[in-house]
Amino acid sequence: MKALADYVHSKGLKIGIYGDAGTITCAKTMPGSLGYEEQDADTFASWGIDYLKYDNCHNKGVSPQERGQDNPATWAPSIGNSWRTTGDIKDTWDSMTTRADQNDQWASYAGPGGWNGSSQL
Repeated sequence: MKALADYVHSKGLKIGIYGDAGTITCAKTMPGSLGYEEQDADTFASWGIDYLKYDNCHNKGVSPQERGQDNPATWAPSIGNSWRTTGDIKDTWDSMTTRADQNDQWASYAGPGGWNGSSQL
């Protein structure tokens, strides 16, 4: 992964990776970081990862704020530059406008360096 990140950086680009705060990822296809958060964060950093998308599925009921829920727009700007404020977005006009309407309440928390968002389903 370090060699891949170095190659991507040599092209003037940034590289991201996906992880999950639970025992397995949301898609139930890979292990999550529950209990290994610091080790995984150190590993991603040692690889030179620039961006981490970190979900909160299958978290065994661990405190939501610790795991990225409970209105992250109100606290995540101090630790990240984007956060999920809605459920997954689908490829339909209704889904897009619904997510935009849901994000309206969080608009004052977003701005350069920190953004509200959804993931695509």
